[in-house]
Amino acid sequence: MLIFSKFRPVVIGMIHVPALPGTPGNKLPMEIICERVRQEAIVYKRAGVDSILVENMHDLPYLQGKDLGPETVACMTRACLTAKEALQGHGHTTQDKTLVHSLKAFLQHMPDQLKKMADNAVIAPMTIDGKHEMSSASFPDFKEIGTGKSPAEAKLKGILHICANCIDKEHFTSEEMSHLEQHIQSAKSSEIHGTEERILKLPKNYNEMKFDWRVRNFPVEQKFRTKLSLDGKLVAEGTGQTKRKAMTNCVKEFLRCKIGVQILAGANHQALAVAKAAGLDFIRAEGFIYSHVADEGWMDACAGALLRYRSNIHAKQIQVFTDIKKKHSAHAVTSDVSLAETAVAAELFGSDGLIVTGTATGMEADPEEVKGVVSKVNIPVLVGSGVNLQNVDNYKDASGYIVGSHFKVKGQWRNRINIPRLYAFMVNSWSDFIDFDTILLTEDSKKDSVGDKTDLSSESDSEQSSKEESKDTPIGDTLDTLLLENSPDTDVID
Repeated sequence: MLIFSKFRPVVIGMIHVPALPGTPGNKLPMEIICERVRQEAIVYKRAGVDSILVENMHDLPYLQGKDLGPETVACMTRACLTAKEALQGHGHTTQDKTLVHSLKAFLQHMPDQLKKMADNAVIAPMTIDGKHEMSSASFPDFKEIGTGKSPAEAKLKGILHICANCIDKEHFTSEEMSHLEQHIQSAKSSEIHGTEERILKLPKNYNEMKFDWRVRNFPVEQKFRTKLSLDGKLVAEGTGQTKRKAMTNCVKEFLRCKIGVQILAGANHQALAVAKAAGLDFIRAEGFIYSHVADEGWMDACAGALLRYRSNIHAKQIQVFTDIKKKHSAHAVTSDVSLAETAVAAELFGSDGLIVTGTATGMEADPEEVKGVVSKVNIPVLVGSGVNLQNVDNYKDASGYIVGSHFKVKGQWRNRINIPRLYAFMVNSWSDFIDFDTILLTEDSKKDSVGDKTDLSSESDSEQSSKEESKDTPIGDTLDTLLLENSPDTDVID
């Protein structure tokens, strides 16, 4: 289940699967398609995104769900399983810490000419609206600047902006980019281990949220099963031979980067089947309520049939996020129904979250329309197109963002991921939870320190993990505290 924090909107990164077998654009075998999916999943995980969404965007021209062949369902299931396995194989630490480790690796291995540029950064104070004191960072011979609440944040953002633009303009050689991407993907991060010695902390952005633990003992199976609920909804489960290990595994599941699927066009039943088979967390559904005309022809509303199908296949744990007045469509037939009224109807019909978009892929949604929808419903509202680093502050009322085009080279969804641009967006998303001074040390502080603590490759995972554990200050309920509060003499039976 994808959890929406009240402290920051979640970020969902798009994986646009290469054209699948059976489609006109298919040129690659499934082995290569899955390898590309795997690589993008790892890049997103290293960037600290909250979730990824796998979509058959390259399968042009699209078929409606009723005409879709079984080969698409089979291939999308395999692609989703590949992405899920890639995410599971890269640690269980919190997203903000994962991003910090990746940023350190990026700064250490970026091309030499950019390292020299970073050393010559000019830091200056600045104010916004005469109230908020900020810092800016400018760089000789580059027009890009970085801004932040601290000099370190401003400098880091400036470096990422310059690197992203250099990639768009093809100033890096393919060898340099390959070298950089390899080091980022292999950057070490401290995983959560289910050992008795480790104290596990819940993520900082979930502080003050009401969690409810239920631990049940199964004597026959000789293990404990733990359920973690938030505001009355089950968000994670875990099992283990002891209470502590069961709770640790439960938190691992909670911290897992979530994954969803969308199958174009309007193949919502097929997406649910894929999500059920692959163990995914959510689907993105088109045409949930109110019929409309799309590129592929007339699309009928499907809410009643779709949610009954979800119930029939015992998949109620899979969330259904639904587009309203979706992009690439004409809505003249429902022109007398406002977007806000459509949102209310979708909530009434059982949507788990609403998606507001612009008129086409990469086109901005109207911020006022987003605010209007948020004010009318009590379920999450996501912005599903056109979100970028320049306009993201216009959508602060939203619960999350689905981002694809902005993360790609030159802002084109067909291209590969522009890693520095992705990092810049995620730095902005996690800025309130990151200590930028630990990422970008000044030359003076490097000389004063004993060794280079930012070079993770010089230390083992256990050494780095123990050092971080000793210097961390409590940022949430620890398992020890939870065990004391939630472990009476007899096990709690739910």
